[in-house]
Amino acid sequence: MTLASEYTFRGDGIWDLFLRNLRNITFTRSDGTQGHLASHLVAGVMTKLQGATDECNELSAPFGVACFTIFANVFNPHNYGFMSTAYYGLSFAKVLSIVNTLTLGIDVLFLDCDQVFFRNPLPYLLAREADVQVTAYCINLGADTVPEARAPMWAVNIGFLYMRPRPMVLRFALAWLHKLVTSVLTVGPQLDQAAFPEVWSTTVANLTSKELNGVLLSPEAFPTKCNGDCGCSLKRVGRGAEGKRLPFGPDGLCKPHTMRQWYGFHVPCVPGDMNAKAQLMRRMLDMYEQGVGPVNSRSEPMAVV
Repeated sequence: MTLASEYTFRGDGIWDLFLRNLRNITFTRSDGTQGHLASHLVAGVMTKLQGATDECNELSAPFGVACFTIFANVFNPHNYGFMSTAYYGLSFAKVLSIVNTLTLGIDVLFLDCDQVFFRNPLPYLLAREADVQVTAYCINLGADTVPEARAPMWAVNIGFLYMRPRPMVLRFALAWLHKLVTSVLTVGPQLDQAAFPEVWSTTVANLTSKELNGVLLSPEAFPTKCNGDCGCSLKRVGRGAEGKRLPFGPDGLCKPHTMRQWYGFHVPCVPGDMNAKAQLMRRMLDMYEQGVGPVNSRSEPMAVV
């Protein structure tokens, strides 16, 4: 699942880039045919005009993506400025969409559309068997292989978020949405990412890891631009300490041994609008293919039954 605004379909083509990249992440179906991640994507269009969803469906049909409308008067056809009314509205749209999907008994992998993938993340996620899995900032929080009831969610970046439809996960998601609503009525609007760790701590306070657990995914495997131009290194970093933010090298590239660890690269913390993000996403894809190899070439085998 992802969200899109009307501006996403304009300019330098971030929407088309996002879908083409997901289409390159392939896997084998039970009948031996090839599937890809884009064909499993559902996109919520934040708009006050029905035509925006029609445009999404038209642009996305070749990839097998389904679009639906998230209507609110706060949304507009422009780039959502940071901390603008539309930007806060995005938080509501995101959490409400996750809640609605979990109530259907379906696993949710929520993706911000300002990221690219180099290999299929699903084998990595499924191997961990955790209720909630989310990307993290550049801090050594220990191995991400052991789900914990009190996972240190204060370090999260929720642009990549996997949730299983268990009762306590839905309880957490509903409490997350409730926090956003009540904050508007008391202290003012709050962003989804800011509310996430507080609600998590409250929800798991009296629960065991069997009832609700989570992991923060390795920032070396799931880097973000906020962690550095080339992501993050936790080499020789003690638990709880901040890792090393990796800059581009003198040649303007990331080192191949760093990129070989990557499943994807997320580009928040980029000055400018969606066009600037699209340009960086293309740069990361070109750099990966130059230094490591084709997208999806390092994906682990995954047969879908």
